[in-house]
Amino acid sequence: MTVAQREHGFESGSSFDRCGAAGAAAALFDTATRTGNLAPVNLRGLVRAVALTAGLAGAGLLFAGCTRRSAFPEGRDPVVRASLPETFPVDVLEKADRLDLLALDEEGAFPEHLRGWPRASIRAVVQVDAPALRERVIRSLYRGVRDAKMALLCFHPHHAIRARRAGVEIEIAICLHCANFMVRDAGGHDAAVAIHPTELMALFDEVFATRGIRFDVNPDIYGRWVPKP
Repeated sequence: MTVAQREHGFESGSSFDRCGAAGAAAALFDTATRTGNLAPVNLRGLVRAVALTAGLAGAGLLFAGCTRRSAFPEGRDPVVRASLPETFPVDVLEKADRLDLLALDEEGAFPEHLRGWPRASIRAVVQVDAPALRERVIRSLYRGVRDAKMALLCFHPHHAIRARRAGVEIEIAICLHCANFMVRDAGGHDAAVAIHPTELMALFDEVFATRGIRFDVNPDIYGRWVPKP
């Protein structure tokens, strides 16, 4: 989400603060100089972005695990870069201290709920430690974004990816039925991204087979996790 879309402001404590401040300042300055539009609202936005950038740098938080440059060719694909939110913290995902895959269920079905999407409870969690599997997860996500054809206007997630790095956490809640995912920042703002679900769904099924469950697309409208025969 751009600075302009958020009325030239940032939510304190958001994981997107750290990743987007410098880029926001640069983007506002570039727009102002190219267009010659130095209206007060642009100047206010630029001042706030620069001030936040300076504050984060002084606190040693600027780019703490956040960058727009992906280590994978799929992540550098122009379609993927254009589809992901401007401040998507690539390094948090790709260089996570901890990376989890989550199987989600209905609200109240299990005690723990997704922090960024509290209407989804967490049925099972698999911590992804093997480098090869981590790479598959990340590249499958990017390929899904690259190959997306369309997304429905619904959202009822049963899958999620959670990544933590240097005190920053992101949750990617995925609705494979509706072919989209949501990333929610600490301020409660959502960014919706279309995704082609086939590869990622197969990977989740492979991983959660170790927990004795699989995702059945047939029950209900959105599918559900069921015991693996």
